[in-house]
Amino acid sequence: MLKFNIYGHKALIVSMFIVITFLSGCNHSDSGENESGNNEPTVLRAVSFNLKNAESNVELWDLRKSAVVEYFVTHKPDVIGVQEADELWTEYLNMQLSDYSLYSVGRDDGANAGESVGIFYNNQKFALIDSGTFWLSDTPEQVSVGWDASTYRISSFVVLEDFVSKKRFAHFNTHLDHKGLNARKNGVELILEKVRSLNLPTLVTGDFNFLERSEVYKTIESNDFIDTKKMATNRDSYSTLNWFIPHFDTGYTIDFIFTQDNFFDVLNYQVSSNETVNYNGEKVPISDHYPVLVDLILK
Repeated sequence: MLKFNIYGHKALIVSMFIVITFLSGCNHSDSGENESGNNEPTVLRAVSFNLKNAESNVELWDLRKSAVVEYFVTHKPDVIGVQEADELWTEYLNMQLSDYSLYSVGRDDGANAGESVGIFYNNQKFALIDSGTFWLSDTPEQVSVGWDASTYRISSFVVLEDFVSKKRFAHFNTHLDHKGLNARKNGVELILEKVRSLNLPTLVTGDFNFLERSEVYKTIESNDFIDTKKMATNRDSYSTLNWFIPHFDTGYTIDFIFTQDNFFDVLNYQVSSNETVNYNGEKVPISDHYPVLVDLILK
């Protein structure tokens, strides 16, 4: 398994940022057309993380929650898509992550009840332009269960603008059903339809409950999206599902970050498998999924 020093990647990103900015300046005419910063690259770190809902084991959650915050504080992602964020998680993270704003809607009532697929974004770097949530069903504007899904499933999205470059991008986050094949297939089609309607550079994060060899994965990649693992200059080969077994590579990757290669370059793809907490005398991962981290440049 390949391992990469996270601080080394920070240096790489900064170096590439300087080179790109310099080349931009070389092509910059005396007319001052670049004074607004529109040609400057937006360097972006994104994380997708299925947190494992708190209510399934509150005792373990009490140990895990501070470790999850420490992970975010250490790695400093610009955008975070979380899954299984129930009310305990949402309230706790929103209090702890003071440099972030949160867009979140509970799937059970369109307000706070039930799990959410919330998106945290760095409010020192981005302005929120738009946001929304829709149910993965035939009636996406209503609280509803779609097709053969076992429960409510939603997708939330934000449109963000970089304060410096003024570039905009969309971030969609979801958690597809673990039982219903039609729910996964039709849910992805619905998300792609909404993505196309915005016509923006887009990241799609989530727990998709399918493998890379599945037909639904292929559907996404046939619609101008690519798994960032395939795009990355440096990449980790670790799987994302761990079932709370420490340092266990199950071979099951069901958590993904997809994007378009005509809008983004991907520098680094990492599955963060080293974070653990002590529980009943054993070291266990901080969730039953490992977080997925990518470093990108918005062209």
